[in-house]
Amino acid sequence: MRISGALGTRAVIGAFLLAAAGWGCSEDQTTGCAQKVVTSEQSCSIASDCEGAGLDLRCVDGRCRLPCRADSDCDLVANADPNDDPECRADPNTTPAAVCEAGVCEIGCPDQPCEAGESCFEGRCVLYGEGFEIPDGAPGVDLRLLGFNDPPGELANSRTKIVWSGPAGCDPAQDLNCNGAAGQGERFVLLESEPTLVKGTALTETTCRACACCLECLADPPATPVSLNACPLTADIPAPVACEADAANCTAVCNACAACPAANRPGVASNPLLASCEKTAAARRCALCDDCDALLETCRATECPPCAESLTSAACRDCVDANCLQDQRCQDCRTCAEAQNCRRNNDLNRPDCNTIKDTCDQQGADGCFEVPVDYLRAQLSDAEQAIASPAVDLSGVEGRVILELDYVSFNVGVSYFPGIQGVPPDMWSEATQSVRIQLCEVSTCGPADWLDATLVRGGRAVLPPDSERDNGRLLGTQTVVDWRRGRVQVDIPSAVRTSTFRYRLLPELDLGAQLAVDNILIRRVP
Repeated sequence: MRISGALGTRAVIGAFLLAAAGWGCSEDQTTGCAQKVVTSEQSCSIASDCEGAGLDLRCVDGRCRLPCRADSDCDLVANADPNDDPECRADPNTTPAAVCEAGVCEIGCPDQPCEAGESCFEGRCVLYGEGFEIPDGAPGVDLRLLGFNDPPGELANSRTKIVWSGPAGCDPAQDLNCNGAAGQGERFVLLESEPTLVKGTALTETTCRACACCLECLADPPATPVSLNACPLTADIPAPVACEADAANCTAVCNACAACPAANRPGVASNPLLASCEKTAAARRCALCDDCDALLETCRATECPPCAESLTSAACRDCVDANCLQDQRCQDCRTCAEAQNCRRNNDLNRPDCNTIKDTCDQQGADGCFEVPVDYLRAQLSDAEQAIASPAVDLSGVEGRVILELDYVSFNVGVSYFPGIQGVPPDMWSEATQSVRIQLCEVSTCGPADWLDATLVRGGRAVLPPDSERDNGRLLGTQTVVDWRRGRVQVDIPSAVRTSTFRYRLLPELDLGAQLAVDNILIRRVP
């Protein structure tokens, strides 16, 4: 659930609660039950000072208080003295809401009134709260439903998602939804990095047999010279990151490639995702396909309206496949590409595949083969890797304001090698693994608008700290106490408190490393 509001004026709580037996109580004249409390204004030097005042509390920083590690430690009903009257123990009028703050219990909302415009979220007065639970009336929940990651990117991080803790006692080995305890409620967000593919998804067009052979040969030079009538040797034309500039055993087929007609593909030469041998092949066309290309141009214009918007869209390609490729000229053009598919799918025992292969072989040097002419981008930008919040109106908010969240780290290491698409893996640079918390103040946050946040105690807001790296923790083994141990507070300077304030969590993690986040609050603190 998300709640938000503007800042108002806090009501002053004039009276403090006295304490007596058990948790400390005074007689409530309305109900006849003891008033249960977790704190007092009683000064003390040692624990016996609290006991002498009739308080079953400890002396903490000069006041009689109740120490805690989690909010549940401050639940007076759950922790009540079993000797108390059962009706009094469960009477909500005598059990103020309390939360754990800085190791001691404090009276929370609604017993402590919130400022005008603030909301009560899990016992705390907040300007904004997010717990990643299912909104009222919704059948399910995901980040987009909660307003995150808007506008959507060209690519999406499929690994970062909202997960469910699962039913009590579930077995993570048997239930995919059994992800262990949440920070609060039943759901939390699990952050991972989408790995970078060395090469993206190839977009292919045809080239002549010699150029397909030259590409294959330079990508992996063989021990003996390659003959044009014996290649391509494999079902898959390779997609190398780099290739040999010159290989003696490839000279014959590469010289033959240079004799194939030039293709009108102006973007090929400057495409950083294409290796040099891929550019050589993509820069030449297959003459057998010229008639088919002319036919397709006319067919796209008359039969396939989606092609007017994008020639590479799925709708355009499906329409062309269904309406434009039955002409024999296109059948001849596609023969060797179909033979490649037969070999790739190991379908050579099919009679039609044998026929297609024989027809391709008969075409000799005129055969047309599919080679990459471009690659779809596969490396996600920071904005696409991160989860970015919806806008939060913090305009006019004064005083000290923090972003607070709970987290659990799952075996996040010290360093890794983030990928760079189109660059050989042995050239990737080592970087520190982390989840960075960043802030933005403008309505449309570009790369330069996201600034690394600062922890309230000082230092960059980077998770996890070094003491929690390589912890070997498995998803599903965390407890609520683990979440509280991982609570961090981030300073929100007045300069970024605009009506379009946003925060984001940027995972920079190795494959398999995860970090869970829950119970995100923006609130005012003393």
